[in-house]
Amino acid sequence: MVGLQTSRGVGSTAAGPTGEYKFASGTRDPSDPTRSGTFGTSYASNHNRFGRQDLFGWSNIHNAQAGATYGLTRALSLTVMYNNSWLASARDALYANSGKVIAQDATGAHAGQELDTFFTYKYGVFEFGAGYGRFFKGDFIRQTTSGVNPSCAYVFHTYSF
Repeated sequence: MVGLQTSRGVGSTAAGPTGEYKFASGTRDPSDPTRSGTFGTSYASNHNRFGRQDLFGWSNIHNAQAGATYGLTRALSLTVMYNNSWLASARDALYANSGKVIAQDATGAHAGQELDTFFTYKYGVFEFGAGYGRFFKGDFIRQTTSGVNPSCAYVFHTYSF
């Protein structure tokens, strides 16, 4: 995994653009079970690695991510995140977080793009937030799964001690 992160201050607030590239290998010949080149993750979750919606697993995938966090006040920030994902090997499958195959077809490699926006508010040891994510299907998803164009709205909170 290769990543780049920068940050600059704007008065009392911070604005930080980020960029990141992630790669997990795929197999060249899925019909040969003795020589799988598909990366198998050992992490329990890949939340936020390929977008906030957690649509894909960390196997047979390239992912480019760009984003920025803008400090609107000392307590309130806005984050915008863009992800673009495509298969590492068009012969291998697209995988879910669980490792299960979502779809497999050698007709394309571009899985799609995701745009996420969320606000975060910090109050002492508490953090509250709300956001919206939208997935725009690429050629691979368009050709292998019908009716897939997920979006989600969400709220969250954390407590730090």
